[in-house]
Order: sequence, then structure tokens, then C-alpha cells
Amino acid sequence: MGSVIGEILSREKINCDSAAHCRNYVILFWSPSDIRGIRMASYFSKRKKEFHDKGLGIIGIVVPETKPEKDMGYLYQILSRYEIDICCVVDDELYLWAYFNNQFLPNLILMDDDDNMLEESSGADSISSVEEKIAGITGIGDISLGESWNVHFVDMKYSLEPGDLKGNLALKKDVYPDVPGSVTISGNWILGDDGFPVCGGDCVISVSGKFREIFLALETCKKDRLIYGSGGWSREQEIEGFNLVNLYADKIPGLKTVEIKIGNGIRIYSIQF
Repeated sequence: MGSVIGEILSREKINCDSAAHCRNYVILFWSPSDIRGIRMASYFSKRKKEFHDKGLGIIGIVVPETKPEKDMGYLYQILSRYEIDICCVVDDELYLWAYFNNQFLPNLILMDDDDNMLEESSGADSISSVEEKIAGITGIGDISLGESWNVHFVDMKYSLEPGDLKGNLALKKDVYPDVPGSVTISGNWILGDDGFPVCGGDCVISVSGKFREIFLALETCKKDRLIYGSGGWSREQEIEGFNLVNLYADKIPGLKTVEIKIGNGIRIYSIQF
């Protein structure tokens, strides 16, 4: 076993078979609060035996992006909910992230057992090259990894500037203004010490575009609720603690915009749709 793979597997592990050995490895960097990485980890879980039989091992490196994500209880909740049972290594101090000089989440790296990097996804633009490389290694042709990237990911920490939120003043700003869709936040927002916005009361998030689902990575200090809807219909959902909340929004044909009302003290980490 190569020194790099051995170094990865020497760290805190979940669902890892120490006896497993392959000639080539897929290394998946993913976050437990990013639906793109979750779906990719689930994809590899469903096909891990098929790939392993062809000499391709799967190792997921879990990258907690916020303090709550370092809680092992939350990680186990995600693994159970999305039926993820690939070998996972928890990189809570970002040692492996720095070792690989990683810049993307999710990110796929193909390596052989001699520590040679064979291919890297480096985001959605080059995922097809990883699919082709996996197909070449395994002889399996129906590799469909790119579908997992078909999600807008809005990291609220990097979408807002400190000057955007001044005390409890109301703010309305497009934080993801592109052609397919946009996110607008309005209401009384406060920028927390960690750089993420916290609702100071009467906060609304408007998501526009083409979507079937909306995911909110958020945290509440107590059991709370959020209300979302559009065009005369609305739904209510109970929320508590730190979670990736899934809002189903595909029931109304031609739906363009969903407005989400959240309560005082709720912290928003990301919006995905």
C-alpha cells in the first residue's frame, strides 16, 4: 500500500476495512453539509463492490466546514440518512486538505498504489476526465458523476461582506446573481463572529430559478420552525440544532420563486438548489 494511502488510512476512520487493498483509489473530498458531496458519496457507496471487484478502492475524506459539522453524531446522521457506507476518514483539522493542496468541495482525486496522481476533478468543469479515467481503469462505461454537481451552492460566509450587514439594518442583496437562478436575503440580519449571517428577526430568503429541491445548512439554538412557499401555497417545517434541511419545491408546475421565512437567532451556512 502506498505511503499516501497509508497516511490517509492512519487517521480516524469510519466503515474502513483495514484488510482491503486495491491497485487504484478514488479519493473523494466531501462535506457532510454539501448535497453535491453527499450524493457523490452515496453514489460510490452503491457501486463500491462493483468498483472494488475491478481493482478500484473508494476512500471518502470528510471535510467539516463549520464547528457543528465536527460533531460525530451529525456525521453519523448524514451517513445513515443517505446510506453512505464507503470508507470515510474524518479530516477535522484539515491536515489532508492541506496535504493535497485541495481547493474544491467536492473534489475527486484518482491515485494508484505508487502514490501517482492519475486525475483530479478540480470542480465541475473537468469531471468528465475523471469519469473517463475510472471507465478506463475498471472497464465500466456507465459512470455518471457529473450529475452530482448540478446544484447551485451558495456559501453565505463568502457571499457577504462585513459592510453588507450593519447592526440590525435591513438588507436586500442578490448573493448569487446569474442566469439560472439567484438568492436574495432581506430582513434584519447580523453577521456572526464566524462570518455567517444570523437572523435578527423577520428574515426572508428568496430563491429563484429552476429547481425541485432547496437545501439549507442552518443552525438553531432551540427548536424552531421555518415557513416556505410561493404563489399562494405554503408549508411549515420544524427544525432543531444543526442540519441540512431539505425543502421540497417541485409540486407546483412552473414554479419560479420560493420565499423562506426563518426566525430570530437562526444561523445560515449555505443555500443549495
